[in-house]
Amino acid sequence: MNLTTMTKEAELVVDTCLSVKKAERVTVATDSVRRVEAEILASVCHARGAEILVVDLTPYVVPISKGRYVDPPENFKTLMKNSNLTIIVTSQEYSQRFSHKIHYFLNQTPECSVYQIDEEMGAWDFSLEDVEDIMAKGRKIMDFMKGKKSVRVTSPNGTDISFSIEGRECMPGLPVMPRPGMQAACPIPLWGELNWAPIENRSQGHAVIDGILMRWGSESAVSQPVEWNVKDGRIVEIRGGEEATQFRKTLESADPNAYIIGELGIGASPRAKLGTMQEKGRIGTVHLGVGSNKGVYPGGTNVSKIHGDGSIRDVSIEVDGTRIIQGEKILL
Repeated sequence: MNLTTMTKEAELVVDTCLSVKKAERVTVATDSVRRVEAEILASVCHARGAEILVVDLTPYVVPISKGRYVDPPENFKTLMKNSNLTIIVTSQEYSQRFSHKIHYFLNQTPECSVYQIDEEMGAWDFSLEDVEDIMAKGRKIMDFMKGKKSVRVTSPNGTDISFSIEGRECMPGLPVMPRPGMQAACPIPLWGELNWAPIENRSQGHAVIDGILMRWGSESAVSQPVEWNVKDGRIVEIRGGEEATQFRKTLESADPNAYIIGELGIGASPRAKLGTMQEKGRIGTVHLGVGSNKGVYPGGTNVSKIHGDGSIRDVSIEVDGTRIIQGEKILL
């Protein structure tokens, strides 16, 4: 572990992505695996004049490795409410699960916001030029899609699915956003994702999930594709191997609204890594979120006990009939 490189990348996060200011109250939440990353981030924040508190959530994070999510304690949530900025530096599988629960107890504002930090800080090989590249790609896609109505996603593995985003605003997750980045824990800095809540009863088609998939015991890359047939916004059939069975059981254990496509996410970052949680922000991928979208994604109306994602690789994306992305190439 190169502490010099880690410090340099921490400074990029603190100064460029988060713009931490003097006298801000900053809480850094971590676990035993990512403790060093958290302490370096906290030290950089302290050097900028912020008031720092580091909180170890290890007992709550550990169960995620066996597929069980445990919510952090109420006193931590109270601490978040009393902080100007909360930075989550834990297993990203845990921070992603927690991210979609934050809006139930915290309405984020510029004075109180939450972010999660991508794993392996110090090994990113990431610079200000990378930030600027992700921002430019994200803005180009987002600007073109403003006011558009329909999105079609296809892939070589057999995906062919369409969505309506008419009247729905984009929720960007980019490295540099005015606080709060979103009503969740915005992942930074490697991700670059653009998210919409598609109209809940209009998604139609066939999705072949060949990347990351949320299911019992894991949110990781699948060993074989999992196929969804979607009709009127709802998954009506799930096919595949053991991972398809796990995914089906996950939805069955939740509620009827868990089957609804609640999110359309388009990747914009060439630096997000395939095969990790970051994949959902990788250019050339689309991820579909099932379940709850109300309170996080603009215009979303679906309420469910769960929210989980499945990603599709090597996509082609058409917006109102115009192809805008082919694989990792933006055609605009």
